[in-house]
Amino acid sequence: SSPNKKDFLVVGIGASAGGVKAIQDFFATMPPNSGMAFVVILHLSPDHESNLREIVQTLTTVPVTLVNETHKVEPNNIYVIPPNRHLEMADGVIRSMSPLGEQGARVAVDVFFRTLAEEYKNNAVCIVLSGTGTDGTLGLKAIKERNGWAIAQQPDEAEYDSMPRSAISTGIVDWVLPVREMPESLLKFRDSSERLHLTADGGEQDDTQKVAAEIQADESLREILTVLRVRTGHDFSNYKKPTLIRRIARHLQIHDLEDIPAYLEFLRENPDEIHSLLKNLLINVTNFFRDKDAWTALQNQVVPNLFAGKKSGDMVRAWSCGCASGEEAYSLAVI
Repeated sequence: SSPNKKDFLVVGIGASAGGVKAIQDFFATMPPNSGMAFVVILHLSPDHESNLREIVQTLTTVPVTLVNETHKVEPNNIYVIPPNRHLEMADGVIRSMSPLGEQGARVAVDVFFRTLAEEYKNNAVCIVLSGTGTDGTLGLKAIKERNGWAIAQQPDEAEYDSMPRSAISTGIVDWVLPVREMPESLLKFRDSSERLHLTADGGEQDDTQKVAAEIQADESLREILTVLRVRTGHDFSNYKKPTLIRRIARHLQIHDLEDIPAYLEFLRENPDEIHSLLKNLLINVTNFFRDKDAWTALQNQVVPNLFAGKKSGDMVRAWSCGCASGEEAYSLAVI
């Protein structure tokens, strides 16, 4: 197999206060041969964190590694954040780095989820457990943008519920579950991914074509779009088909349904599902300086001409025609 094969699920687990108990419950119920890799990001006091590896290792036969250097990410392994560090993914490896900025520890989960999204795309899973604050919410959005998977702990079970509540408030979390039910849902998700070829190791295009063949063989896709249009007023008929197919296929997995006709029936009987699907189809995929070539051309050819011959008192106005969450407007301002 290639050294950086990414055809297995990588599960990022983010927590802070009250998180140790939740992490223990999770690994106590996760079978050792899941075929997934797990990364635990927890921010607590340094003395607490330093024995996290030992705490987790007492609950499982899966090797647990404290990430003090660079490690290749392997299935059936658990990786744990060291005290006062951040973790990031790159090229099939995980490495630790110094926290970003003064308040580094408070965004450790976001930092890791973002790099996990970038690296593992539709094989990335994020779980937000007990904790104070909102760490994990921005990173979760990045995971969902790249068609990954998001799970939050049921808030009334969490010792501190603000981290899971913040994640759930995005409206794009796939499952809200008690911790001990998460492993079973992940295993079902893994199996249905294999059934729907969503994790086939053949590049994203091939996966999409396989799923597309299954779905387009059926008129149900068109009917789903009709239901969405009638119930929500949103017309997705000109939307990118691979994106539609992939996101709809994910909803089959959420509800453990066999095929698209079954999902169509489910959609018609559950008005809440229509809004859930709508939110997932409208996930805003954006980045700073997205479409690099266009930004480079703007920077090198357009902007110098705009400023040519201008004095300090002159004004230059720039207008961004798309501004969902500000990345394009800010990128323009930076240039």
